[in-house]
Amino acid sequence: MDCQRHMKVSVCLRTFNHEQFVQDAIASALAQQLDASVEIVVGDDASEDGTVRLLQHFAQLHSEKIRLLIRERHIGPQRNLIETYAACAGEYVAILDGDDYWTSTEKLRLQVEYLDRHADVAICGHRWIVRQSPPHSRSDSVHGPRRKYIAALADFARGYHLASGTLMIRKSVLPTIPQWLEDARLEDLILEFLCLNTGHKMACLPPPMLVYRYHDQAQHSTVGPLRNLEAQVVTWEAILKRIDASFHLPIHRRLAGAYYRLSNFYAQAGRMAESQAARERAVIFGSFPDKMRHRLRSSLPGVYRRLRHARERLSHY
Repeated sequence: MDCQRHMKVSVCLRTFNHEQFVQDAIASALAQQLDASVEIVVGDDASEDGTVRLLQHFAQLHSEKIRLLIRERHIGPQRNLIETYAACAGEYVAILDGDDYWTSTEKLRLQVEYLDRHADVAICGHRWIVRQSPPHSRSDSVHGPRRKYIAALADFARGYHLASGTLMIRKSVLPTIPQWLEDARLEDLILEFLCLNTGHKMACLPPPMLVYRYHDQAQHSTVGPLRNLEAQVVTWEAILKRIDASFHLPIHRRLAGAYYRLSNFYAQAGRMAESQAARERAVIFGSFPDKMRHRLRSSLPGVYRRLRHARERLSHY
């Protein structure tokens, strides 16, 4: 591959034990119809199945387009994203995971044309399809915003976000991904925050052009609602430390709801100390429903007073 020429688009493709799926991901990237230079940078996180063999086969067939970064030891999905993204030379970087694939050969072209025309937009995504794999039985469903297709940081703080496999990022706005991503868990939220926090905007194209596979080996499919809630609170708390205070209120509300649900999950599992700690965090960030608040005040008045004081201090968070 001629690294001296201008690279328009890099496809940042992460793989880990994706032997069953990675052919679809690479084929969908190779099929893109774009009259500009494209590279596919694959970061494999020390796969233990036949993923690497398949990647090497594709790299031999398409040596002018595919670059492989094969890890000798498992470094985790966040670190793999940080390092693979850093290796991308493109003006724009499109994110894709090895168990997902793009459904339109026009995806990259549509996003490049949009970003070329809109200098104030740093990140461009689109709607996506969630596909259930056995033993899941639900039919395909389309996800993503239906109305507002241009978003700013305020919209993000209120919950507007897109799946990572839909995203194309202007790399001049986000040259590298900071190391603190490893302390969070939901990479799509962090990427969107980092771009929007610069004052740029995020666009969503209407067509669904990604299939996100929901299967037993998927990173976010397998962890279940408890682990997903834990990932949400860790990620939003990491963002909260770095976002301007004018955007705190909607994030506080989201964290309050997530911690309240976490408390219920922990209680159902008999993890009472963690349940109480999650309830305390819920009160700090928001409030319980009236019935639960009255119960807490009557049964644990000392804890209730302490949490009220903590909420008063939260304005300085």
